[in-house]
Amino acid sequence: GLKIEGFVIDRLSGLPLANVDMDLYDADGTLVPLDADTNSSGHYSFKNVPNDSYYVKADAPLPPATRPDRILIRRIRN
Repeated sequence: GLKIEGFVIDRLSGLPLANVDMDLYDADGTLVPLDADTNSSGHYSFKNVPNDSYYVKADAPLPPATRPDRILIRRIRN
C-alpha cells in the first residue's frame, strides 16, 4: 500500500501542531478507517493505504487555543 504523510502547522505562527487527529477520505468523501495523529513536529502518516485518490482533514477537537482557520496541512508528495 501507499504511505500518505505530511505536516500540520499553525498558519500564522508557523509552529507545528501536535496531537491533531487526522482523517483520511476517499474521492467520494467516505472516511477511510485508518488513523493518524500528529507528533510533536506536526508530522502525520497514514500507512498501507490502497492506491486511489484521497484528501486529508484535521478532525475536531483541536488542541487548546488552536483555531480551525489557522491550520495549514502540507502533504509530502510520495
